[in-house]
Amino acid sequence: MKHAILAALALLGSMTVSAANITLTFTAAMQQGAPTNPVTGTIRWQAPSTLDAATAFTSIDLTIGGHSFTVPEIGMDHNQFGIVIGGTVSGVNNVSSQGAAPDFFIVWLHGAAAPTSFLYALPGQGSFGSVSFSQYSLTEDSAGMPEPASAGLVLAGGLAAAGFARRRRR
Repeated sequence: MKHAILAALALLGSMTVSAANITLTFTAAMQQGAPTNPVTGTIRWQAPSTLDAATAFTSIDLTIGGHSFTVPEIGMDHNQFGIVIGGTVSGVNNVSSQGAAPDFFIVWLHGAAAPTSFLYALPGQGSFGSVSFSQYSLTEDSAGMPEPASAGLVLAGGLAAAGFARRRRR
């Protein structure tokens, strides 16, 4: 019985909570004179929750100045103040019009209902900041995460199996 309970507990301990799929969709109204205005994008990544750093980016749908960003071109900085997702041309927390490709970053502070800023730069044309966000959503799809009830069922099944095994031995 003791071994069966230990096996059931080991099984529970080996159950890992998978990362949630996070989707950020936004439309940023840019300052007057910005070549791409408004900017609309969708960025998807995996993380334990919306409050945690990305474990992997899965897709991006963002085109600025004719350049469509790809997953290898973006990164995330997650610190005590908030989250920054940006192009890696000049570093996630920085944009520069000196690079060979467009660059961007979007920032939101922990606890904020919407991003606080969006900035992009085009090679040789300068940097352009957001005036407002007309649309913003940050969603978390945790369908792949086991529910606490599932763990209870596994434990109950393990204990039942242990009980039957003990009864058979008698």
